Amino acid sequence: MSGKSFCVANVKWVLDSGASHHMTSNECVFENLHNLSEPVSIGLPNGRIVLVKQVGDVNLGVGCKLREVLYTTAFKGNLISI
Repeated sequence: MSGKSFCVANVKWVLDSGASHHMTSNECVFENLHNLSEPVSIGLPNGRIVLVKQVGDVNLGVGCKLREVLYTTAFKGNLISI
C-alpha cells in the first residue's frame, strides 16, 4: 500500500493512490450496509481475488462521508482510494 494513514474515532484509515475502491473489513464503521445487486471482484495486496457482496457509506466526521465503501472480511484494514 502507498500513502499516509490517519485515525478517526480510533479507526486507522490508509490513503492509497493505487486503490480502485474504498474498502474495509470493519462492519462497525458503516452507516448503512447493504447487498450489491451483483458482486464486485477485487484484487487484494496479496494477489488473491475475492468477490465483495456488500457496500455502504462511512461517516468520517467533520462533514466527510465516504460513499460506496466495499465491505469484505478478506481485506484486513481500512482503505481510502484517492
